[in-house]
Amino acid sequence: MDTTIFQEKQAFPLLALDHRTSLKETLYPDNPDQASVSELQQVKSDILHALAGTYNGILLDSEYGLPVYDTDIAPYLLRIGTTEYSTTEEGEEQRTTVQKMPVADLRQRGAQGVKLLMYFNPYGSNTTTELETAKSILEESHQENLPFFLEIITYGAKNPLSEQILDALDLFDEYGITPDVWKLEYPGDALSCQLITNRVQPTPWILLTHGMSYPTFQENLRTAMEEGCRGFLAGRSIWQEIGNKSGEEREQFLHTTARERFEDIRHIALENIV
Repeated sequence: MDTTIFQEKQAFPLLALDHRTSLKETLYPDNPDQASVSELQQVKSDILHALAGTYNGILLDSEYGLPVYDTDIAPYLLRIGTTEYSTTEEGEEQRTTVQKMPVADLRQRGAQGVKLLMYFNPYGSNTTTELETAKSILEESHQENLPFFLEIITYGAKNPLSEQILDALDLFDEYGITPDVWKLEYPGDALSCQLITNRVQPTPWILLTHGMSYPTFQENLRTAMEEGCRGFLAGRSIWQEIGNKSGEEREQFLHTTARERFEDIRHIALENIV
């Protein structure tokens, strides 16, 4: 499946802007429900335009991001699926991925790729159910001729993060699930990044920001790129301080600090592609 529209020099410098709950919490940490639809859409429009020209693709949500997308500003992925939270009778935390719409609907909305976020416990009791969901959406995406980006965030285990990620990747591989691009957490160190690269190649993997501070993400990205990572889908680490700003101050922050940050990590990705 062709992903070249999202690449430059074989790297993926991508902007993540599919946030919903986390964006509300950024704007109104004490009362997230205070955020209106129009305000959320305006914030996403401001970010899209302030950073325009720095990213090779955008990850959008259908509710707040897509309505303010400008034609041809960059190719975009649309997110698919939501997460339901529960606890088993044995007290195990469980997160279940639910597909709310067919991939064909995303294609009709102009998506040039599909992104699924899956919270995944490789040692949990619902791994088979989650793997079946991921495989189904992968097959559906390819039937629609859309590349499939699969994001895994591990949870619920005390094992080292790098071990959780590698064990999760093993399970997906055993189940015959190979996305077009993996979107993964930073595993903790250079050696673990190298192990991930060796594990998933030739499939590219890119880094998620996971709301970490910008300096931390910048350092992690440089390390990951040196060990075979192929780019990033960066979100809150770039712009999360907007919750403390409004009006002209927010606009100035997005056009200077946020834009400079994205240009910097783009440079790191392009200059360190292996």
